[in-house]
Amino acid sequence: MANNEEQNPLPVGGNNWDNNPLKAALMRLGLTDVAAREFMENGVTSIHQLRVLSKEALIRLIKQIHRDQGGAGLIIPFMSQEYIQAMRFWAQRQFTLGLPFDVETFQIHDAYYWLEKMQEDQEAGDAADDLIKPPEVFKKVEEGIPWSEQLLTYARSKKGKNNATPLAYILREHNVATPDMTFPTELDEKIGRAILAGPLYAADNADMYDLLKSLAGNGPLWPFIQPFERTRNGRGAWLALVQYFEGDTMKARLKAAAYQAITRASYQGPRRNFEFSSSKSAPGFGPL
Repeated sequence: MANNEEQNPLPVGGNNWDNNPLKAALMRLGLTDVAAREFMENGVTSIHQLRVLSKEALIRLIKQIHRDQGGAGLIIPFMSQEYIQAMRFWAQRQFTLGLPFDVETFQIHDAYYWLEKMQEDQEAGDAADDLIKPPEVFKKVEEGIPWSEQLLTYARSKKGKNNATPLAYILREHNVATPDMTFPTELDEKIGRAILAGPLYAADNADMYDLLKSLAGNGPLWPFIQPFERTRNGRGAWLALVQYFEGDTMKARLKAAAYQAITRASYQGPRRNFEFSSSKSAPGFGPL
């Protein structure tokens, strides 16, 4: 965690903000010295302060700078505005994943890269919202495994408040990602590395609890979720459900239900002498 001096650096040599790392980074992204100094004068003096701004707040700040100083010829080029948004996106992502974000290392080629990532993230989120729906309210114990898989798929598509990290990070198995962990995609890394702490995590955790509660209804899952009602602990409720789904009692019930389905089956096959071993598994159960 950066100390207060790093998060709120003071100007050097009066009010010109010479040697300020964020000011230097803004100039590398195409701002003039005067334009970069306007960010400092408006209180955005470090990458930490830029990181906590929303996209909309950053747009308002740039509009304010143009409005206040536009008459003096101060204009921030459009692409430079996009590069600053990309730097903000990068800093937010790194912070969420517990990774370093030293603004002194951020160059124009990094802005190109993270601008593309920012756009991909937005497009992927928009597509997922349209295509993936939550599972139905849980009713039958025998449907536990496919229901939980459908919930995980939905959670991967649902962005949370924590830097738009998919809510699936609340449901992952491990608590803390280790340095040696590798992930197949950018999305998987975000889900796998997001820190399970802080106010934004707490908000996402509560939202996940509300989702689980709504999908449990008054059915067989409610006794496992109810202990987490007071704290709205979605992760705790989910881990309790996983333990239930993967426990010996559930396995025995699924096995018994599968054999019951088999005894009720009367399918004779598509041809004479059709062997049972060639048939598909009982619906909803998979291989026995």
